[in-house]
Amino acid sequence: MKQICAALTVLLAAGLLVGCTVTVQLPGGEATPAPQPVQATPTPEPDPTPTPAPTPAGEEVDSPEVFLTSEQYDIYTRADKASQPLFGDTFSVMYQYSWNYSDQPEVERQADTGTTFRYQILEGENATLEYYREQLLTVFTPEFLEERGFDWRFISIDGKLAAADIGIGGNSEVSDVPDTFQLISADDNTVEFYRIAHYTIPMEGESTEDYIARRAVSYDKVGHLTIRLVNTENGWRVDAYGQPSFAGPDNEE
Repeated sequence: MKQICAALTVLLAAGLLVGCTVTVQLPGGEATPAPQPVQATPTPEPDPTPTPAPTPAGEEVDSPEVFLTSEQYDIYTRADKASQPLFGDTFSVMYQYSWNYSDQPEVERQADTGTTFRYQILEGENATLEYYREQLLTVFTPEFLEERGFDWRFISIDGKLAAADIGIGGNSEVSDVPDTFQLISADDNTVEFYRIAHYTIPMEGESTEDYIARRAVSYDKVGHLTIRLVNTENGWRVDAYGQPSFAGPDNEE
């Protein structure tokens, strides 16, 4: 019996090595095929995703998302809202943070520029100069805030945020035609592009109704506003920005 078992073992091993089927006739039973080794099915490699071609500099597109990374585009879109109090109505900051006018009367202060402004104290959760500055620095560079006069537009009075009582009306010639965008240059440290605003100029003798209707579908001139993003140690930040409502058409030669 031991000799029969040894012979069976040799036969099974030989069959497995050559990958064939070995039939073993056991005493008193029917022949039983020995199991074959399972062959692994190779997993096909996925087709590589093609890399989109970069947008050439100078090509006009409908959105800067075409040539910006997701981080850069997020910073750009946040800048549009965050920059409003730095261009026109300073008090628009209240609507962004749900702050209110304080019951305290306006206070006169002389800014570093030598101009005296009346400041309205604001109140609400986190309505402090330090908090507001920190929020803006998540979008803009310190140099941009300095350029836009942050230090005289907003000051601290008794530990509370105070806004200069100024308001600059927007340009009513801005057309409803959507802005377009044009890449100037881009590398790992800086991305610069134009935001192209459209303006419709009122015609002599044109009624208000006709002008509004024409402005909704057409434009007469454009303005190239420079947008610049820089890569800082804290991530991408806006270093130059323009608001169409507070700008105008390009100067004609």
